[in-house]
Amino acid sequence: MKLNFLSRWFAVALTLLVLPGIVQALEVDVYGGFGTGYAVQKQDTGDDTTDTGEKAYIGTRFLGPFGIEIAYYNLGKYNNATEEVSVVSAVAVANLDIRGMTLFVKGGVSEWKETDLISGTEISGEGITYGLGINLPVDKHVLFRTELERFNKVGKDAASSDPGKDMWLLSFGVNFRF
Repeated sequence: MKLNFLSRWFAVALTLLVLPGIVQALEVDVYGGFGTGYAVQKQDTGDDTTDTGEKAYIGTRFLGPFGIEIAYYNLGKYNNATEEVSVVSAVAVANLDIRGMTLFVKGGVSEWKETDLISGTEISGEGITYGLGINLPVDKHVLFRTELERFNKVGKDAASSDPGKDMWLLSFGVNFRF
């Protein structure tokens, strides 16, 4: 039993020692960051509602210009501040490096949750998300990031149970390369 315990720790230690070299050899770019901005919930009447939206994300770039990214979003409070919307997404990202800056497009799946702040009830569902943006380098490890993202059919209409409204997030943030 003692040998099994020691061999597991040896395997973990060896993996942690070798992993940085493997990542560097494969030229995998790992990054993460956060942003805040302007969230919009589109309304059929044309009276769009807005609030502040925040997000945190982590991603990796591999195979040249391609990568993946996961993110958590708080898209704000709506319906007279009685409902709050949050989203988790997983997307594929395509990057184009031009003169030191990086343009990117992304698309994937999202899972949303709408919380009624008065009763505490929650409804959730899935949808698609896509967006585009730009990273502007400050130095080798820090970049400013601006992007526009769309989340399709978030939430449900309480009266009719129809699919919810489309939401947009225009965000500004900081991206850190590890």
